[in-house]
Amino acid sequence: MGSESPLHSPFYGRSSRRPHVTEEISRTKNNSRSVDQKYQTPKINQNGYCYELNGCLFLLLHHLGFRVSIISTRVAGKQGTFSPEYDHLVLLVNLEKRWLADVGFVDSFTRPLDIDKTLPRRDRQHHYTVTGDRNSRLVSRRMLNHRSWQPVYSFSLRPRNLADFRSRNIFQQESPQSHFVQGPVISQLTKTGRVTLTAEKLVLTRGNKRTERQVRNPAEFGVELERHFQLKI
Repeated sequence: MGSESPLHSPFYGRSSRRPHVTEEISRTKNNSRSVDQKYQTPKINQNGYCYELNGCLFLLLHHLGFRVSIISTRVAGKQGTFSPEYDHLVLLVNLEKRWLADVGFVDSFTRPLDIDKTLPRRDRQHHYTVTGDRNSRLVSRRMLNHRSWQPVYSFSLRPRNLADFRSRNIFQQESPQSHFVQGPVISQLTKTGRVTLTAEKLVLTRGNKRTERQVRNPAEFGVELERHFQLKI
């Protein structure tokens, strides 16, 4: 991948979505996040979600001299529906090609996607593709050895500002309809798959194998949190 920045390495280091990314965790009014150009970066071992993680990556890439813009996406739901605009924040980076970067979406692509290339590209246990036209694009994926494609999210190429996400950011933190307020969620990549922990269950994915184990109480949640994420509460 060529680079038009002062850096000689690709803009999206291979470690960007590797272990150490805490992607989602519950939030409350007493622990609210703002979406502002004067971005408050999550502290080490502190939780974050797309507005923070991709927002911080945007500021970093911009500071390093990359041509990067913020993009709004609508996340795919059930029965062909999509969430409202500004539901998810991703980045579009212009090098010799145009690349979609996303470090804030659980269980998604780990390396940037060429938005002008429709051929499927393998990323861990899935194939990904970007389809569409000048006005809108759709990211889809399918599991290896499967034929059925599933939509991930749709987006337009219109650049946005961090402040544009303010209302949706408040919704994500305070609305009873937001999955972010339903309970704690923490997820991270591993060398062989992914580990996800909620207040109710622990999910371990290794290759194509997925196992679930019930979390019976807060004490057990704390034990699993320390065991798999090296975090204490």
